[in-house]
Amino acid sequence: MSCVTEVYLITDNNEAAALAYINAHLCNDQDTLSAPNRALRPCVLAVVVAGTKGTSRQVYVAGYNYLRVDLFVQSIASAPWEYPECVVLLLDSDSDGQHLYTWDDIAAQKRTAEPEA
Repeated sequence: MSCVTEVYLITDNNEAAALAYINAHLCNDQDTLSAPNRALRPCVLAVVVAGTKGTSRQVYVAGYNYLRVDLFVQSIASAPWEYPECVVLLLDSDSDGQHLYTWDDIAAQKRTAEPEA
């Protein structure tokens, strides 16, 4: 039996440090994934995008079995984003359906997870 969560993360094109941070969590954190070492990879949009201009966003796509969504969203919220307002996260889970997060939603998840002083 499996419970797959599809991840679609949209960011600004210039977010290498934030993606490295998130991928470090995905590749090393047993609490987040049932099977670590599965980094987010960029989706090549040039094949499917029409128009005469390039996009200023990058889309990362992955599928994970038994993803701990709460921990995953917290890692996204804690990443060193240069342009956090450009971050959009869509999760599509076998068990929980679809959830769309804007940066405000992601930041609220981080505040909820932080212990009160």
